[in-house]
Amino acid sequence: MIRITALVLYFALTFPFSFAYADIVFDGRLSKGDFSGYRALEANGTLFGGALAPKGIPSRLEQVRDPAGSGQLVMRATHVHGDLPTHGGYRSELSTFQDPVGSERWYSWGYYLPKAFATAKNDVAITQIHNTVDIGESNRRYPTLAVVVQDERIKLMNAFDYDKITSPAGTQAIAGVNYERRELASWDIHPGRWTFLDLHVKWAADNTGFLEFWKDGTLLFQEKNHINTFNDERGVWFKSGLYDWSPSPEPVSTYFSGVIIRDDDKVMFQSMSLVPESSISLNPLLRWSVEQDLSDRIGDILARRVVPARDILAHRVAQAGENLGHGHDETLHNVILGDGKEMFQSMSMSLVPEPNIYLMMLVGVAAIGFFTYTRRTISLTESRVPA
Repeated sequence: MIRITALVLYFALTFPFSFAYADIVFDGRLSKGDFSGYRALEANGTLFGGALAPKGIPSRLEQVRDPAGSGQLVMRATHVHGDLPTHGGYRSELSTFQDPVGSERWYSWGYYLPKAFATAKNDVAITQIHNTVDIGESNRRYPTLAVVVQDERIKLMNAFDYDKITSPAGTQAIAGVNYERRELASWDIHPGRWTFLDLHVKWAADNTGFLEFWKDGTLLFQEKNHINTFNDERGVWFKSGLYDWSPSPEPVSTYFSGVIIRDDDKVMFQSMSLVPESSISLNPLLRWSVEQDLSDRIGDILARRVVPARDILAHRVAQAGENLGHGHDETLHNVILGDGKEMFQSMSMSLVPEPNIYLMMLVGVAAIGFFTYTRRTISLTESRVPA
């Protein structure tokens, strides 16, 4: 009986946590490390691999203390008047490694816009998820996903195309003609505080994809069975900082917490991390500290089971040639949801909560243990010899 009980406890306690970190593809939290894990840093006409610029690019991409006062390290991205263009645009950005089309990913990150940003130049991108174009294809098109400051609001924009070649190399791809572009959600700028975003997506160049998006724990967009990216062989990559498609007349800065990229579905993420995506802290640094505390409690033995993402991905070749186009936004029907200021849209939406298979599994194992214990007790009672 002791052996059975030990086995039940082993599976109930060890099985979930043995995979607690296996879903992390990339950990780019700047409160926990420097820039060396990032694939590329771009600013003022220069490009460096993260390993060659672990301290960033002076005055353009730097680690600084959190402007909100937490004391933790974050990135400050700055664009100064007179900066040289980098790959066709004025940018100060970090880039991660590629994720293949067909992969399912969680992206979690935070940004902070200073109060001066509300009166600064609009039309800048603070996050992009870009495709690597195929040979013979033009890179002069919008990224597959972008968080942009436009018309005094923050907008989540999506671009996609079914065709293998969106437009030939050397030509300008036109939204609405060569590919589709749409606004998924928008919200107020909220200067002077952190905003935390979560994206759950299966990247697909056909109608097998899905996409879910949260702002500060509030679901703003959900869609399934829909294309959401370009039909490119080498996949997509995440980048954040500042991208300006025209020179800025005055210095502009944003702050970025770093990004965590995971490869597991929502159910596994919730049960393994013990931090539900629907209960996201308004302060991303606080939320990530909670996850780090969980890591410490699990211990170094389990932590060593995971190979650092930078070691897994270090062999990938950086592809940095891309350009963000600028075009007219399409007008879409919007429905108010959340705090009344976010714009929500959904196609083929399903809000039915998924069953937590791991919780069900643990309940089942516990039930088996209880049943075994009960039968054992009854058997011993019935087999006693009367005095």
